[in-house]
Amino acid sequence: MLLMNKARLWLEAIQHGFVFTLPVVMLGAFALTILQIPHYFSVNPINDDLLQVSTWLWQASYGIMALTIVMAVSYRLTLSYQNQLKLVINPLIVALLAMVTLVAVIYIDFSADSTTQFGVQSVFKALVCALVFTEAFLFLYQRRLFHFTYLRHEVDDNMHLSMRAMLPAIVVPFVLVLFYAYFLKDLQLIKPILPYLIGAVSEENGLGYMQGLILIVVNQLLWFVGIHGSAMIEVSADAIFMQGESVPFARQFFDTYAHMGGAGCTLGLIVALLFSKKSDNRQLAKYALLPGLFNINELLIFGLPIVLNRYLFIPFILAPILTMSLARMAMEGGLINMNGIDTAWSTPVLLSGYLSGGNISGALVQFLGVIVSALLYAPFLHRYDQALEARERKKVSAMMATMMHPEFDMKLVLNQRNSLGQFCRRLNKDMLLQLNDDHFEMHYQPKMSGSKKVSSVEALARWHHPVYGDIPPGLFVNLAEASGAIVELGDWVLERCLRDMTHLQKAALPLLKVAINVSPKQLHNPDFFKNIQATVAKYPVSEHLIELEITEGQKLMLSDELLAGIDSLSKAGFRIALDDFGMGYMSLRYLKSFHVDTIKLDGSIITDVTTSSAVQDIIRSMGSLSCSMGVNLVAEWVETEDQFNLLKELGCDQYQGAYFSMPINLNDLILFCTVNEIEP
Repeated sequence: MLLMNKARLWLEAIQHGFVFTLPVVMLGAFALTILQIPHYFSVNPINDDLLQVSTWLWQASYGIMALTIVMAVSYRLTLSYQNQLKLVINPLIVALLAMVTLVAVIYIDFSADSTTQFGVQSVFKALVCALVFTEAFLFLYQRRLFHFTYLRHEVDDNMHLSMRAMLPAIVVPFVLVLFYAYFLKDLQLIKPILPYLIGAVSEENGLGYMQGLILIVVNQLLWFVGIHGSAMIEVSADAIFMQGESVPFARQFFDTYAHMGGAGCTLGLIVALLFSKKSDNRQLAKYALLPGLFNINELLIFGLPIVLNRYLFIPFILAPILTMSLARMAMEGGLINMNGIDTAWSTPVLLSGYLSGGNISGALVQFLGVIVSALLYAPFLHRYDQALEARERKKVSAMMATMMHPEFDMKLVLNQRNSLGQFCRRLNKDMLLQLNDDHFEMHYQPKMSGSKKVSSVEALARWHHPVYGDIPPGLFVNLAEASGAIVELGDWVLERCLRDMTHLQKAALPLLKVAINVSPKQLHNPDFFKNIQATVAKYPVSEHLIELEITEGQKLMLSDELLAGIDSLSKAGFRIALDDFGMGYMSLRYLKSFHVDTIKLDGSIITDVTTSSAVQDIIRSMGSLSCSMGVNLVAEWVETEDQFNLLKELGCDQYQGAYFSMPINLNDLILFCTVNEIEP
């Protein structure tokens, strides 16, 4: 299990390392493409200064590819351990030291020529160096022999972290470099493997068909497990790729016809993604299209990802074999040749086919190859999408369950950079975008009198997300309060309730009071009190039919302005209710601070009313208090006949719960009120 966890961390570090360096790769590929342009024309159309700058940038980006990779992978691996083991260390320190160690190793191998060996040819060494160095460094760092606690208040944090890293920064590079110099320098462990698998290569024709097939399979398998296949092949390039204009199946042939879009003919995958039903896939394809045209595939390899993706394994292996086979048949049939211009691997697809053969046939063969590979990827991508959707549903359900926990701090998580924080932010964004009648609707739960007539209803918002389905009201209301979107949500709820009340009147029903939940966050908005009266004035609805239920999801700060605003609403005819009374310590203070028309008992109290004498005494005392104050007492969560009868004896005035009706939509409410008489 420990080894599996290590392997997972290493693979993730390699994946993210290549993704981190993607801008550097794109810079180098673009510069290399500019350098190729003069070869396509008899007269140079590019300014010499631009060519010189492109040369410098190409050398600077691809010339140090191994150095950027070792830093990126080491940084990511350190960051993973930092989060997992709660390490107090700057990952940049480890990344810099890993780069220094790699430079020392390359100096050992190449001595005076080492400055030319920091590019793609040393990427495999960079990966190994990043993993081994980081593991060794952090192992020693955790077991520090010296403590500098006495300096903690004398120097700043960065200096303290640097001093703590000094011992492993000296010991680990010395040990690893010495070990490499004495035991590994002369070992050629990787270089002979591929030539052995492929066999002797013809100097006249280059790679044979079966040899090309083996080369492609090895390249694809390396990429599939997260190892830079091109870097591995580069180690043995001299023994594999024959040079010369008369060699038809040289390196240029494979770059032009097998690796369109990068290893795996991923340009075909990009085309398949563009026609995917998932919007995320289509968006990824748009991002990957430009790098894909330059045969850079890291965004798909590590971003989709293709690495260790069992759903895409078969097309990833087969696609370049098919495109190479098509091109081989076309070449042996005389349809295409490689007698044109020598093109770099980064030359855009179609252009490279046209230039390498000197005619349109090469481009047409490339186009056919992309279409064939897209058709090959499509059914496997569809299966992968289905698996992702099932996994996403399971993940979303788990995150929603976490967000519904009473102790969940929504405001804190909204600012966190993790999957849960990202989901909260996306859900909040979707809520604001979907705040309309297409995705939100109002349901109404009747409040019944002691004679089982409809006294009023409570308005409850419902949200049907097009991707995640029905979102629990407690979740999105809590999210709206934490993000500040409660103002927009409250405005929409008020407008929709007023429209529905207008429809109730048109249905020729007796006037029915509607209770609308109001968050303390809304009440703290200085424009709330004038806006609500202005909104109600637009509809033929009397203020005395609207009851504002103040919830206790957020603490209500009783300022003079707030009390004056509530008093103005009461004088205007609005009824004021306290929801979940008894839940918060502020309930009694609210009762004495402003006029209240209705008290709603906390539903958790009602649950035990038939079994607990203490609960019965509490409700009886609340009944006496509400009677003496002239306040309406409402019991919610009423689920049985016994509860209803007992609550009636204890002094409750109205009853709400599953015993009478669950929340229902407007049409069902009209039917319910037709069957059950509305109390005048």
